[in-house]
This record gives sequence, structure tokens and C-alpha cells, in this order.
Amino acid sequence: MLNKKVFLKTTLIITFATLLSKVLGLVRQQYSIFLFGGGWEFDAFIAAFRIPNALRELLAEGALSAAFIPIFSAILVREGKKEAFLFANKVLNITILITIAVTLTGALIADGFMSSYHNPSPLASSLASQLFYIMMFYLPFISLSALIMGMLNSMNQFTIPALGPFFSNITFLLVLYFSYRLFNGLETMNQIQALAYAVVAGGCTYLLIQIPALIKSGFRFHFSIDFKDKHIREFFTLFVPFAVAMGIPKLNNILSNLYSYNIEGGNTALSQGFFIIQLPLSIFVAGISMVSLPNMSKYFENKDMDGLKDLVLMGLRLVFFFTVPSVVGLMVLDFEIPRFIYKDVLLIFSGGATGKITNTVVENISKAQFYFAPAILSMGLSIVFIRAFQSMKDMKTMIYTGIASVALHLGLMSLLVGRWGWSFEGIALSITVSSYFNLILLIAILIRQIGRFSWTPTLVSMVKIVAASIVMGGVILILNQWATPLGIISTPYLDNILSTTLLIAFGVMTYLVTLYFLKEKEFREIVKRIGRKLLSHRK
Repeated sequence: MLNKKVFLKTTLIITFATLLSKVLGLVRQQYSIFLFGGGWEFDAFIAAFRIPNALRELLAEGALSAAFIPIFSAILVREGKKEAFLFANKVLNITILITIAVTLTGALIADGFMSSYHNPSPLASSLASQLFYIMMFYLPFISLSALIMGMLNSMNQFTIPALGPFFSNITFLLVLYFSYRLFNGLETMNQIQALAYAVVAGGCTYLLIQIPALIKSGFRFHFSIDFKDKHIREFFTLFVPFAVAMGIPKLNNILSNLYSYNIEGGNTALSQGFFIIQLPLSIFVAGISMVSLPNMSKYFENKDMDGLKDLVLMGLRLVFFFTVPSVVGLMVLDFEIPRFIYKDVLLIFSGGATGKITNTVVENISKAQFYFAPAILSMGLSIVFIRAFQSMKDMKTMIYTGIASVALHLGLMSLLVGRWGWSFEGIALSITVSSYFNLILLIAILIRQIGRFSWTPTLVSMVKIVAASIVMGGVILILNQWATPLGIISTPYLDNILSTTLLIAFGVMTYLVTLYFLKEKEFREIVKRIGRKLLSHRK
């Protein structure tokens, strides 16, 4: 089992690796918006990518991996690595067959599907269809990558899988750069195909970067499919319900297009606003999630429910520590951060050119970010509870909560956008409210299934984190109102970069200092541990 010290250490390693990946992921988003702006062409790309991306989350990071990891972990514990690798080979081969079939089906129906799904104009629908056709070939690569990541994680190898997106993004940027130059001089709707080819190349790299670590662990690939194998039968009994359970929540993003496709720039604003709130989730919560699932599965297999509860509570405290200040920071700096990311920083590297990024694009992203920001907390906490249900092989709960969440999302969009005339902000708010509803349902059902938790220490920690975050938000608001723009640098965008950076830095320092004086236990332990390490290095 992973003790608390190892859990924290592993989480920090993954967090650092994920941070590197997300830095390049941010550059990827910046460069894409710089080249193509927030018009109907980029809206078409986002609509076309929603389906392959949802299938990735469902097949790769969703049902396949959720059904695979608990069984693979159990075989490792009970029968050893040899049997676990035999099982993994069979699942990998099944995955290859499934994803190739889905990819070819998607390519065949591209025209008909996109004419119904994204049709603000015949030209936009045609472009979305072309992009959808290309990006369907992303699915096999990313699906196999996720399964290999699950194998490595189950063997407590976390660093290489966490670095996969970093190298994937490098490939994406290189392919996008050279493809765009190749299409130079063509219309934007032709040039934007470079994005689709870059997506496929990035998925291929994610797969290739993990293969050496898998081979080093002793795994050897061979073609083997045995549907009579007891573990494969167990896999399918989990996979089908998991596919339903995990596919339902993915509908929220897909169904959003029903109300956003007619709003020019709406898909762009929603995707980039959502990307910003995903940064703290991906950087901080992804590490907790990666470490949690294999070890929750082991606790459950050994019927150690107290250990499972302790791991859930530890995950909740860590998620709360990172997400609450993120929510407050993104809400009080709702305009400054999108301007910083999508305009000011780019002006440095582009020689003062903004490409196709207009003030309207930045303002729209800031509105989406504001309404999405509270969802950082609910989505982060939900991930911990979802991992607990996955480790228990409980699919029904996720089916029920998913259906309820999607139904609420559809109802809210119909009310906010359809009846009250909100723009894309209504879609963002609907997703946020639905995510909190989903969280409440998950908490109630988990408590009913495994019993009450020892909430008191966790709740005390959470109250201190909320208090520190409120103090942080107040400090940022005061400084932003009275001390910006700084006027130190004559060039406006450089002054904006400096002032936004200082606001974030002062906010982080205020949060940490306040937590220290509030005597938040786990934070003080981290500070003491860092202090001891620094002193030992000096000696």
C-alpha cells in the first residue's frame, strides 16, 4: 500500500510533470488562437474535435481504463506480473479492434453527422466534416496510450506517463507550425486543417513515448484474444456498464453545441474558458487522481474500507487545498488572466503582433472563465469520489448521477439560453451548476454504501482553506483596484504582464501565509519537511 508520505511524494512528482505538460498545452492553445482567431472556422474545429475528444475520454481515459485498471491491479496482487501481462495483451488487442472500427465508422458518417450536428452555414458544416474525418484517426493512438498509462501506474510508475502529454504537445506545435507554412496563402478554412493533422500526430507521440518504459517493465506484445478467459469476461461485464456510466456525463460538452453553434465565437469562448479552468485541475488534481485509483483498488480488493476512506479524505484535502484558491483567483482576475494568456504574453514572442486575436475574443473568453471558475472545486472533488466508485467497480451510481446531471444541464440551457436569451455564458453557468449537483449525489451515495467518514479533521482543514482563499481574494481585489496599471513600463502589454504576475504572486503568498498562521496542519507539515530537506542539503 501507498503510505501518506509516498502518496504525497508521488503526487508532487506527477504534479511537476503535469505542470511541464500544461505549460506546452497552454502554448498550444495560444498559438492556435493566434493563427486562427475566434471566428467560425475555429468554432468548426472545436465542434469537430468534440466527438473524437469525447470518445478519447470515454474509451481511452474512461470505460476502457476504468474497467482495465482494477482488474489488472487485482491480478498483480493475487497472481503476479506474468498473468497480469497476459491479461493486458488481450485487452490491448481488443482495444485496437474496437478503436479501428469506431474510427472507420466515424470517417464514413462524417458528412451526414456534421450536417446535423454543426450547421450554422453549409460552409461551416463542410469544414467541420473535413476536420472530423481527419481527427477520428487520433482515437486508436490515444486509447492505447491510456491503457499503457494504466499499466504503468498500476506498477507505481507515474513519471513517464505524466510526461507523455508534454512530448505530445511538442509534436503538436511542430506539426502545426510546418503544416501552417505548407498551407500558407490558402484561405483560413484550408489552413485550419493543420490543426487536425497536429492533433493526430500528438496522439501518436503520446503512445510512442510510453512504450520503452513498458518494455523495460518486462511486457512483450503479442496478438492474443481469448473471449473465454475469465478475466476478459470480467472486463466486459465492467466495460459495457462503464461505457454507459462514463459516456453520459460526456454528453454535457457535446450537447452544449446545440445552443452554441449559432453564436459566432461561442465555441471558441467556451473551449478556451474551460481550458483555463482545466489548468489547475490538470496540474494539481491529475496527480492525485493517477495515484488514487490503483491504490483505492488495492484497498478495496483487500477489503480495507478504513484505508479506502482515509485515502478518499486525503485526496479531498489535497484537492481542496489547490482548487479553492484557484476558484477565487480566476473569478477576481476574470479579465486579467485571459488577457495575460491570449494577448499580452503573445505580444512578446510575436514582435507586437496579435495575429487573429481581437479584444472581443479576449472579452468573450473572460466571460466564459468567470462562469466556469466555480466548477474547478466541484469537478476536482468529484474526481476523487468517482475514483472511489471505479475502484469498487460500481457503475450504476455513475449512470444514475450522470443521467441526472445531463438532464439538469439540458433543462438549464433551455431556460437560460433558449428562454431567457443568455449567450454562451448561460451554457457555462449550466455546466457549473450541473457539476455541483453531480458532486452532491456522489457524496450522498458513497456515504450510504461504505458508511460515514471521520469528517471533523477534514472539515476543519477545509474551513481554514476557504478563509485563507477569501483573504487572498480580498488582497488581490484591493491591489488590482489601487495599484494597477503600474505605469513602470511604457509599453502597455509589458506593464500588464508585470502587474498580473505580481497580483498572482501576492495572492499566492497571502494564501500560504494565512494558512500558516491559521495553523493548517498538513500545510505546516509540508513546510517543515521542505525546511528539513533544505537544511540537510546545506550540511
